[in-house]
Amino acid sequence: MLENARLCREQIDERELAAAAAAVAAETATVRAAMGHADKPGEEYAEAWAAVAGEFIFLPAQARH
Repeated sequence: MLENARLCREQIDERELAAAAAAVAAETATVRAAMGHADKPGEEYAEAWAAVAGEFIFLPAQARH
């Protein structure tokens, strides 16, 4: 599996990776602003997200969270 990870990493253009990271950062900023979280520090936001995410589970048999 590690070998596959190396192959995948070598096939990704650094410019594409940077563009993807910028797109994720822009989307994160948009969602945070829309939900009223833009004024929260990144660390505080991440801690709150982790706490809430830990409470969700996916139920495959029912195809829902």
